[in-house]
Formats: sequence, structure tokens, C-alpha cells
Amino acid sequence: MKIIKSKDKFKVESHTKGKYYTVDLNKGTCTCPHYMFRMSRIGGECKHLKAVREKYGKKQTKKSKTLLDYVKEKGSVDSVEALDKYGDVVDELIEKGELIEDKGKLKILE
Repeated sequence: MKIIKSKDKFKVESHTKGKYYTVDLNKGTCTCPHYMFRMSRIGGECKHLKAVREKYGKKQTKKSKTLLDYVKEKGSVDSVEALDKYGDVVDELIEKGELIEDKGKLKILE
């Protein structure tokens, strides 16, 4: 996937050669239809946003990997307990679309 960086935004080539979507890594958005009509509604990421995040975004910290492993193992964990133990990492993973909070429980967003 071809990625062109320009300031704080990125142009990511579609599967159709010559067609590009704009990804804003700071806002966590993409102009592709999949993101606009599906993933934005559930706080998820499209393949273009994921590609930019993998290449230019923050790498996962040890704490975020540990929290993700813990949630995967348990299926869901209490949000307050996770916040006490992992702090801001919980919010970061929710913003990235890797975790979802539902009725006081954190779950892996699939």
C-alpha cells in the first residue's frame, strides 16, 4: 500500500491504482467509504488508517500490550479496575479502536 506523507495528513493508495484516501492520524480518520460509513460509527479503523498507524504512529507500549493480553485472556475486565492498574493506556486503546467499553466492562473490539 503506497503512503505519501504531507505534514500531519497522509495520502494512502486505494486498491484501485491511482486513487488515494486521506488519513488524519491525529484525528484517527480516513476518507475511504469503509471508514466513513462503517468503522467511524463503532470507533474502529480501516486498513488505510491501520497502515499509516503501523508505519508512522505510536508504537504500542509494554503496558498496552499487557492490558490487551489481559483482556483477551479474561474476555472482559472491569473498566475501573483496568483504569486503576493501567491508567491512560485504557483511554488510548479505546481511542485507537482496540478496546471498547460496554456497561462498565472492557472488551476487545473485533
